[in-house]
Amino acid sequence: MEPGEDEDTETERIQVEVLLLSGQSASVAASVNKGISSLLVAAGKQLGVHLGQTVTSDGHLLNPRSTIAETGLKDGDAVFATVRCSRLVSTRHIPAFALIRDDASVMVWGDGDSGGWFSKEVEEQLHDVCDIQSTMGAFAALREDGSVVCWGDPEDGGDCSPVRDELRGVQEICSTLGAFAALVDGQVVTWGNHQDGGRCDAVQEDLVEVQEIWGGGQAFAVKNANGHVITWGDKGRGGDCSHVEAQLREVRSVCGSDEAFAAICDGGRVVCWGDAMQSDTSQVQDQLINVKQLFANDSAFAALLENGEVVTWGDPDHGGCSKDVQEQLRDVCQIEASESAFAALRSDGRVVCWGVKEIGGDCSDLNLTDVKSLCSSGQAFAALLGDGSVKTWGRPHAGGCCTAVKESLQDVAQLCGSSGAFAALLGSGEVVTWGDPKHGGCFGESHWPG
Repeated sequence: MEPGEDEDTETERIQVEVLLLSGQSASVAASVNKGISSLLVAAGKQLGVHLGQTVTSDGHLLNPRSTIAETGLKDGDAVFATVRCSRLVSTRHIPAFALIRDDASVMVWGDGDSGGWFSKEVEEQLHDVCDIQSTMGAFAALREDGSVVCWGDPEDGGDCSPVRDELRGVQEICSTLGAFAALVDGQVVTWGNHQDGGRCDAVQEDLVEVQEIWGGGQAFAVKNANGHVITWGDKGRGGDCSHVEAQLREVRSVCGSDEAFAAICDGGRVVCWGDAMQSDTSQVQDQLINVKQLFANDSAFAALLENGEVVTWGDPDHGGCSKDVQEQLRDVCQIEASESAFAALRSDGRVVCWGVKEIGGDCSDLNLTDVKSLCSSGQAFAALLGDGSVKTWGRPHAGGCCTAVKESLQDVAQLCGSSGAFAALLGSGEVVTWGDPKHGGCFGESHWPG
């Protein structure tokens, strides 16, 4: 039997050529009743790598949960595959990190009660992981077979056992500060803190043919096949959009702060609902046209326009007012948010900040040039430079100072921030951390994926 050949002789088998961008290839014989993931495993063994997404020769992305027969692949067909790379996961709300290794297993560190530790039983389930989402106290991992594994604080979604039977064939997971929602065949399954959207009984009959789902601080929003937006969770914090329902036409995307939502609708206009201060766009409504993307910190929003300019609203002291730096906010290509500040990366590699100065709203004393990307923790920012090094600012103990690990921060491939720390994934696969050790900073300890 040739390497990669399927042992199943009871069903039809086809020969598929799996190609990498590097030019390497593997010829695999597989049963049409087996999943695409089994094809990737067999090809990966031949090539000595772990494979990720697969695309047909005509550009169609293959669902790893589909069987080979369901994809329509025929004997002799060729597919293109990407090599899976390690990826860091966290948000500015959770005091822990998760690392999806290149073999799709997971390791975690940080606050053990908030997801920085998992049991042996959970560890054994964390294989073939394709995505991880987090609340402020728990993680939920989506596996390639559409199942979900959770750990962390049960009240924040760390226990999905009450809905486990419903979590089959999951396409996407979304989160608020204390709850998770999963999209399953156009329907929604929720768990976690009820006040943060962990219970959707009141709107369950409307949650059919759901196409997209978004999470705010304490509420969820979805769009169904008819283009209608449905919300649930804390009504005063985005869980009730009834008063703007008529304005929510052709919704393209939704962004949530801790207490409000903002949606990009037809023509690039913006519609907001939730907390009165955070959703009040009356002073900038005439500027909110041709909006390309929305961003939010805990209490303010920033809109990136198609022309590269930025419009802000919400709590003026926490980034809702950018008038002091407005002239510098041009040709912006990326925006990141800490708890109460924003940082914008311009196409010329320079950075503009505003909001609470102590937690990253001021970077004027840094010579930030040749910046390639930005990352935020809860109270600081980090910039990845063109030479693979890193510069930080904000609260020193929360990741705003990386002096202790400066020499190790070379050839950085990815930056990730938790509520009070940063982690850098190096080209070698090593992970370097700094910031509050209780939030995953570990005072410069290194973690190795292997």
